Amino acid sequence: MKYGYFDNGKREYVIDRVDVPVSWTNYLGVEDLCAVVNHTAGGYLFYKTPEYHRITRFRGNSVPMDRPGHYVYIRDNEDTKPRDLSLFSYCEFSFHHINIDNQNFQMSLYCSGSSYEDEIIAYDLFYEECGYQYFTSNVMPDGFDCLRDRFIGSYRTEDKPEAVELGRCSASHELGNNRCGSLQRNIRLMPGEEARILFLLGEGDGEAGRKAREKYGDWDKVDKVYEDLRRFWDAKLGKLQIRTPNEGMSTLINIWTLYQSEINVMFSRFASFIELGGRVGLGYRDTVQDAMTVPHSNPGKCRQRIIGLLRGLVSDGYGLHLFQPEWFEPDPWAWAAECRLGRGDKAMKYYNALCPYWQNDKIEIREAEPYSYCQFIMGKDHSAHGRARHPFMTGSGGELSMRSK
Repeated sequence: MKYGYFDNGKREYVIDRVDVPVSWTNYLGVEDLCAVVNHTAGGYLFYKTPEYHRITRFRGNSVPMDRPGHYVYIRDNEDTKPRDLSLFSYCEFSFHHINIDNQNFQMSLYCSGSSYEDEIIAYDLFYEECGYQYFTSNVMPDGFDCLRDRFIGSYRTEDKPEAVELGRCSASHELGNNRCGSLQRNIRLMPGEEARILFLLGEGDGEAGRKAREKYGDWDKVDKVYEDLRRFWDAKLGKLQIRTPNEGMSTLINIWTLYQSEINVMFSRFASFIELGGRVGLGYRDTVQDAMTVPHSNPGKCRQRIIGLLRGLVSDGYGLHLFQPEWFEPDPWAWAAECRLGRGDKAMKYYNALCPYWQNDKIEIREAEPYSYCQFIMGKDHSAHGRARHPFMTGSGGELSMRSK
């Protein structure tokens, strides 16, 4: 069964049949913002981390397997000329944390709110000081909805939203409930006429939305971004090209292997339709393999990952199976690895050697940061030898108890 074909000129896979056996997943984004989107526009958007900083929601391993996503609906009156169209954008906002998206709705349904001002939907996470997302457009909307259930309707799915069926949004917003971003725009097209509309979704409050709208208010600027992206990949792919007697092998090596390796070395392997972002960090073996494939196309990232891997080594000579590079910032704190393995004596030696403030005033309580997401086991010199403190810590800043000499 043939579902499409590889277009080597445009470096893309062209899908002729939408019912491909497995999801064709694409990665879109910039340095800190990434969208995992498949061929039906299903998927999710996150900022820096798919675990703690999700922007749009996703229900993995569900039925259907790619909902929700990022959609544009077109309501068309086919019997008139000129043609009257109504466009409706749609995305479902996340509660910012993958666990909160999937449990304890008594809390999550009341921990955020939405508003509409200056043609911008602003999504506010009340329990986070700077927890905002925005959704806006480069055109004046004719309607909006901030509440998922008002846009889609009761006992419906994204296949047939009530707002699209009725031909109008309901201007819904409130402090609570499930959130969405939907902007309606009505368009009249004469025969042969075209129209372009830009939707903008990102991290930040309403002011950030206004800045983004201003930045991309000119179509020349938008087109330049796409051209810059094309040149970016031209430069990467041009670093190394290999010709083989088999066209399929050449396509795989010169385009798709590099695509996948660049994404893996940037976001690790924990953001996909299989790994949904519930665990993050670097897998030691996988990261070694990924870093080996991009020294020619991304030497800076390759170097960063190799340094991170070296910091993840422990004194016995092997690497931590899964770790966060942030554990070892700003210094390569080997004591974090020893702590994770429960070797408090060795951890204390590393700590004393590496922490610049260990010789400060001799007190019983000292500050230790950043956290290392591990258990501290008190060494033999501590009065509470063998006792664990602060298991599985998160955040930055905390107290580490140790004995002064």
